[in-house]
Parts: sequence; structure tokens; C-alpha cells
Amino acid sequence: MSAPVLPGRLGPIVRDVARRAAARRAESPLAALRREVRPEPARRQRFLDALLAGPGPGVIAECKRRSPSAGDLAPGVDLAERAAAYARGGASSLSVLTEEDHFAGSLADLRAVGTTLPRLRKDFLLDEGMVLESAAAGADAVLLLACVLDDARLAELRALAGELGLAVLLEVHDEAELDRALAVSPDLLGVNARDLTTFRVDPERAAELLARVPDAVPAVAESGIRSAADVRRAAAAGARAVLVGETLMRAPRPDAVLRGWRSQFAPPRTKVCGLTREQDVAAAVAAGADAVGLVFAPASPRVVTPTRGAALAAVASDALVVGVFAGVTRGEAERIAAEVGLHAVQLCGDERPADFADFPLPVWRRLPVDAVTGPREAAAWRDVAALFVLDHPAAAGGTGRRVELEVAARLAADLPCLLAGGLDAAALPAAAAAGALGFDASSALESAPGRKDPERVRAFVRTAHELLA
Repeated sequence: MSAPVLPGRLGPIVRDVARRAAARRAESPLAALRREVRPEPARRQRFLDALLAGPGPGVIAECKRRSPSAGDLAPGVDLAERAAAYARGGASSLSVLTEEDHFAGSLADLRAVGTTLPRLRKDFLLDEGMVLESAAAGADAVLLLACVLDDARLAELRALAGELGLAVLLEVHDEAELDRALAVSPDLLGVNARDLTTFRVDPERAAELLARVPDAVPAVAESGIRSAADVRRAAAAGARAVLVGETLMRAPRPDAVLRGWRSQFAPPRTKVCGLTREQDVAAAVAAGADAVGLVFAPASPRVVTPTRGAALAAVASDALVVGVFAGVTRGEAERIAAEVGLHAVQLCGDERPADFADFPLPVWRRLPVDAVTGPREAAAWRDVAALFVLDHPAAAGGTGRRVELEVAARLAADLPCLLAGGLDAAALPAAAAAGALGFDASSALESAPGRKDPERVRAFVRTAHELLA
């Protein structure tokens, strides 16, 4: 098999792929592969159902050891363990990079990621044998690249994958490739922000191309997804899923990053904040709280250390774990988030939006419920924050004082937000008039600072869920 002639840095990669594929065919001829592989239509549906279930874009989490542009990503990583972390974090499916010479992958990696998540084989597939061996190795889907296949081969491999029951993610990089891809009716259309001839990433060009993908074909944003805000922007541009490799491979806690990303599209209805004891976290979770808040602001009477926070987070089960900060630097917030396993950070002090514009986890921003300061703060943080917490303007931290509901309602009408400020179960029916997505409570649920009353917590969560059902 001869490799197509391609420009730039892509050419040597594809030549090496063709050489390796020819060597494998010498050991495992096409005839043997054809006998081994049987069509299994359930694979395709399994992959698509997992990816498109929602809410929000699905996440194809990638297992890869290195890349030509970034070098080694996670030396010595156990890909099976990494895949298990992706599954815990709520990834929709896996992408396993199997190219050997430039990405340090193999077909053995595809077989080794023993997880319940459906698997995409990501490689530079060039011929029938590579599609057949993908199915034999357990793939549920394959990647085809318009930039390395002519029209006839593209149609041939797409048809073969369909016959075998494999979903096809067809990747494009420009308008001409998009038109060619749509002609063969792929299951998914991948828009790669990275130019594979130069390896440069251009998110704006990718967003323009995503907007051109017909609604009938689910679009997948690829490359350049590094932060929670990137995921939101991809979704706003029309992506039904994102494929993320380098960011998740480098993340100390990829499961926490994924949980945070997914939470942006299903905001919590209830957050119990200022928790300092394991039994109180357990009580909040048992009551059905959607999120728990751990305070790392030194001036708060409910402050916990990162070590203590990690112990509390370990009890949080399926609840979202939010770290609350005031006046924190970006570096310190990242360090504590990784140590504790936070899913989101709530900023309440004099932090600057520019410092957190590409923060890996979702950023929540406290907004003072004030007719002047509130809108000004909202405008500054609108492109950075995934969620706002409306609180009394008296102090940066929680005051336990009720807010002006008319002002809160004006802010909530234009922002995704939770309402805070002295809330308990009795206060919620009136507070619901503000129109917030959910409620955040702390001091009104306590018998003493940092000590929650289990019955007050249960009543708060129960009432909030009834009001917001």
C-alpha cells in the first residue's frame, strides 16, 4: 500500500502509518481479517447513544501518550487507569490513539482500555485492512480524515465501516473538506481546529466551520479544548460533542475536570455551603443536595485547609464539589482544586476576569445584589463565569442577610445564577420569585458556624426541589 502525498508535517506521519499497516497485513492478511470480523450494528448505536444523550455536549475523552506538537503528555501513564478515571468523570466515550511512530500508540492500547465506555479508534486509516482491524480490536467507531483520503477511498471506507456496524467520525479542516465529507453521509462530523499540515490551532476558523455543519449531522469540536469556557463556546457554535486529548491527559484529576465540564449544562438546584465536617457532607448528600461548598477563604469562620477539603470531598459521592475563594490567585486556585478534587471554583473577592478566562474548571462568580455594582460585575465576568451566585452586597463572603428580591430578579433574568443570602426552607417560597436556577445556603442551616443541622438541611433541599421541579 502506498501512502498519499501530503504537505507539511502530515506527510511523514501518513507514510509511517502506511508502512506499519503493510507490515501488519503481511502477518494478518485481509482474507484472515474478513473471516474474523462479523458485522455488529449495535456498536454504532452504542457509540452514538452515549455521545448524544445530553444534556450539553458529549465528551470523547482521549487516551494518547504523546503528540508531535506537545511531546510526551503523561510519561508512564496506565491508559486503563486513565480510561477508568474518564468513566468516573462522566465521559461519553473514549478515543484511543493507535498511531505508533508519532503518537506512541498501538492497537494493543485500544484493546487494553477495559471500560464500559464505547471506543473510537483514532488513527490515520488508509485502507480496508485498517477498518477491519479496528473492528477486530473492539472499536465501536473509527475516525476517517478527509485530508488523507480521496473521494473514492473516503466513500469506500465509510461504506465498509457502516457494513461492519462501526460509527464514523469524519474529520474536516476547511469548507472544501466539509463538502466532501457530507457527500458520504457520516454519522458524526468532526471539525478540527488544528491544521494538520502546520499543527497550528485556530479556534475562530473552527467555530465558523461548525456553524456550516447541517443540524442533521451531529458536529464534534476537536483540538483546542482546554477549559470549561472552551466547552461552552464549542456548544454555542453548534458542537454536539467535544473530543479532548492533551488537556485531560495532563490533568492531575481528569475525573474532576470532566464532572465540572458536564455540570455547566445541568446547573445545581441546591448547594449546601460552608461544610467543615464529614457527617455534614454525608447529611447533605443523603438529603439530595446537588452541590456542596467548601470554603478556602482564610477570613471565613468556615475555612478548611486543602487537606481537610480533600477528606470532605471524598464523602461527597455524586454531589458537585465547589471550592469557595476570596482574593485567590489563579495559581493557588488551580493548586487547591487539583489537591482537593474540586469540580468548580466560586470566586468572591477581587479576582480579575482576565486571570481566570481559560481556567480548566467552571468558574462561578459571586455577584452583589445591588442595582449598580451587580450589573457592572456581571458584564465583566459574563464571558468567564459559567454560573453566578447572587448574594447580599454587604461583604464578599456570606453574610446570612437576605437580598432585595426585585434587584435579584433583574439580574437572574439575564444570567444563569443561584440565589444566596440567609436562605432556609421557610425563605424559599418568597425567594423563588427571583427566578434563579437554584438556591445556595449556609449559615441559615447551622446550629453553629460550620456545623450544619441535618433537619434544616433536609428541609431546605426538599423544599427547593419541590419549588424547582
